[in-house]
Amino acid sequence: MLPDFRSLPEFRYKCLATRSLIRVLNVEALDDTTADVNPNLIKLRIDEVELDENLEFNALSYVWGDHRAPLGQDNSRNRAKRSFKILCNGQTMSVTYNLFCFLRRLSSARQGALKDIRGMPLWVDQLCINQSDNAERTVQVAMMDRVYAQAGKVVSWLGESDFQIDGAVRLLGRLKDVPLGRVTSPNFDVAQLVKDIPNDDWLALGALVSRPYFKRAWIVQEIAMAKELLIVCGDYELRWDDLAHCSAILETSRAWTMLSRYASVFRSVQDHVAPDGQRRESLHYGGQLAALVEAQSTIRNPLVAPESLLLLGKQFDATVPADKYFAMLGLYRNRLGVSASTSDLLSVDYSKSLKHVALDFARYHIQASGSLRILSLVEDAAYRSPASAEFPSWLPDPTAPLRPLPLDTERWGTAQAHFPRKPPRVEGDSLHVQGNKLTTITLTATPFSTLQQTHEWFYLFDFLSTSAQPPSNIPLDTALWRTLTTTPLPHSPKSPDTAPPNLADDFAAWCISLASSVRSPINAEMVDGIMAEAVQQSYRIDDIQFDGLAFGKDAASIFESELTAGSSLVDEALRRSEIRYTYMDRREKAEREGLNSAQLGKKIEDALKRVWKVCVSREKQTVFPDPRRVRKGLEVLDHFAEDRMEERRDMQHRIDRFLAAVGTKLDGRKLFFTEDGQLGIGPESLCNGDEVWEIDGMSVPAVIRRVDSGAFRYVGETFVLGLTPGEGVASRTDVSQLVDLVLK
Repeated sequence: MLPDFRSLPEFRYKCLATRSLIRVLNVEALDDTTADVNPNLIKLRIDEVELDENLEFNALSYVWGDHRAPLGQDNSRNRAKRSFKILCNGQTMSVTYNLFCFLRRLSSARQGALKDIRGMPLWVDQLCINQSDNAERTVQVAMMDRVYAQAGKVVSWLGESDFQIDGAVRLLGRLKDVPLGRVTSPNFDVAQLVKDIPNDDWLALGALVSRPYFKRAWIVQEIAMAKELLIVCGDYELRWDDLAHCSAILETSRAWTMLSRYASVFRSVQDHVAPDGQRRESLHYGGQLAALVEAQSTIRNPLVAPESLLLLGKQFDATVPADKYFAMLGLYRNRLGVSASTSDLLSVDYSKSLKHVALDFARYHIQASGSLRILSLVEDAAYRSPASAEFPSWLPDPTAPLRPLPLDTERWGTAQAHFPRKPPRVEGDSLHVQGNKLTTITLTATPFSTLQQTHEWFYLFDFLSTSAQPPSNIPLDTALWRTLTTTPLPHSPKSPDTAPPNLADDFAAWCISLASSVRSPINAEMVDGIMAEAVQQSYRIDDIQFDGLAFGKDAASIFESELTAGSSLVDEALRRSEIRYTYMDRREKAEREGLNSAQLGKKIEDALKRVWKVCVSREKQTVFPDPRRVRKGLEVLDHFAEDRMEERRDMQHRIDRFLAAVGTKLDGRKLFFTEDGQLGIGPESLCNGDEVWEIDGMSVPAVIRRVDSGAFRYVGETFVLGLTPGEGVASRTDVSQLVDLVLK
């Protein structure tokens, strides 16, 4: 249990005499006797040293709160707020739970890398910076890039082990042996890769890559600056190259599109209980690790413009939102070769409002780069937080999730990447640009987030069969599957098609799966609910085991106020959790208030039949499945049809391939028709009357909303079939056609 420090005074910081002084700590090793009697006794010494001198030290990279994926738990949330006492220079000091766990392992290490780390001074922000002194914190935070760059080793502490770490490490080892070249082969079967690996191992890896560590904005700088990186998770030491290779396999093969259910399990409790349209996290399995790997690659690529580094923080989390900007400053200065003390560039200043900081960075980035890349990072208005109520529409909200994600611009765009002919400028809250109007939106569909939540996919097919007539040269079925995957039409009849082989047929299988998913009694909601509950219960038991070690006999009294009357700690761990069967509860509620599964499946079948009839009447043939094919497909996808197992496996392969082509493109978006009958996809907040423009300097069209003469609100990026290169916007708009725009 924890030692009793009540008789000892609290540690008090002394002011640092110069701006180049930092503090480092030395952790005392526990002798065998003390380690056996009380492993929670942590002693350390803090010293002041000059960073300008050739000091040998290491640095710690970690999260302050709970180290595990944000699966909602009462105990873990409370523990993240608790402090644990340690001895510092003979006085007491409080540290957070995750740091306490690391220091305990460090002080008791008998061999291995952690023992070597203990032999040198260590820099830890929580202890080496006086967190209650804003002036000191501002100075020290501005030096953090130098601290991590000069450290001999950076220790990435992912947190303590859990019951899933063995499976995660096992899968990392397996994926390490998969050559990336094999994954990029046209014949590579990604669906088979997913099926060959046990579900429990995918779940375990999901738990690891969903840990908050990979979401921290500061982690980008800490990993990028490291001379040598040591990754520690409980008893395990991991290699960054193995994590990066794992991410490359998942992203290149698009295997992550088939693993979203394992990402769903580890969503925060707020996301579990919120409607899909209000959830703040993407279900991109391994998405945060992928963002971190991409950020590191961007940082180390000398061909990338330095100012682009300033925008990397948007994809990550920070307790203080301004840190999403400040965490990138060190990387930017390092690339430019200037120091915090000599640079008159952007600076760390916690006294400024969040809007002030965001505008400073946006203005500087636009001026330094001459580009409008910042517009691709603007989230849909539906996901903006109250903290950004006064933000202009074109300014990204650092407190909001990046939903929808930027569209894939590698295969298409209004033009090749270019700089605006007339440099954009920021005046006050307004962004001045130039553009050319392409069309107006006249009809919008139900957002995909709503369709995914309610499973009422018949609205999608009815939108197509009862809405505006599409151009005669683009069949309705082709327009839909190409729009869902943002696959442009060939530039000319002789041009190669960029669509993956058999994508149209895969689309037909996906349409049938929409009806099958609601008809099957063994649906994803049931499986996911049970899986989430099992993981949460194991986490709660893990909490109790830790509490027993840390608090001993006092554990029960500490949690007494949180216990249900008459229950024990173990009973409490196994009681109904916040997220138990959330999916099934939501389905049952929907059925009470509306359609049951059988009725819903029938409505989707009928809607498919209607859109099939419309297409046949126009084109004589269509990839939309006819009623006979739908019935056969539903029989094949029936989990109780054991004699159709081989057919079911083949059909599921086709469904998975289509989902891989779609990726995250539906997340935070909806379909629309333009005044010309063209089908497009854009942010879910777009409305009838919004306009599609080619903005000079953007690589994709944008949706904007007229608010008064010459002024607009920025809505977001869009894909409109027929308005990509070779389909209507073959080259850059002539400068004489550009008009001045003001984005408010």
